[in-house]
Amino acid sequence: MHERAVTTLRRAETIPGVDRSLVRFNLGNNLLRLGRTEQAVDAFTAALDTNPFSSRALLNRANARIQIEAYESAVDDYRSVLEIAPDHPQRAEILRMIALLSDHIEAERLAAEEAERLAAEQERLRAEAEQRRLAEEERLRQEAEERRRALLSSVRDSLRTSAGETENLSAGRESIDTLGEEDFDISN
Repeated sequence: MHERAVTTLRRAETIPGVDRSLVRFNLGNNLLRLGRTEQAVDAFTAALDTNPFSSRALLNRANARIQIEAYESAVDDYRSVLEIAPDHPQRAEILRMIALLSDHIEAERLAAEEAERLAAEQERLRAEAEQRRLAEEERLRQEAEERRRALLSSVRDSLRTSAGETENLSAGRESIDTLGEEDFDISN
């Protein structure tokens, strides 16, 4: 039923002399009933392009914008309704919606700020932890280098000490006897 109405209303927009604002308003209502909320918002906007003082189109667009969570735009529309029709029969409900949505928008803003603050804090903590890790890595590297130098120094000192305690060995200057073949009798 609503789908057929949408088709009929789209055709009616092209009829000369038709109240396009009313056709687009009804188109928006039928699209809204079909769950095509964004298209409904577009239809209500088109109705307002034709008749910017249609409080009904503004009110319905505001209600549709709530469904798509366009809260700030909805508040703007609700305020426009009250500017156009200060004595609107739903004035009290509209003011209540403005207050509720304003509170919701503020709560979302505060939550976003808190999330941003927490993300910045986490990044700061991560950077500090990375600095500590790098400092510890450098400290361990320096300690290892100091141990290596101490070991090299100890080995070098040990080698110097050992060099001072060494004796030169010599074969001496004894006489060497010359032996001939007769001195080696292997037959026995």
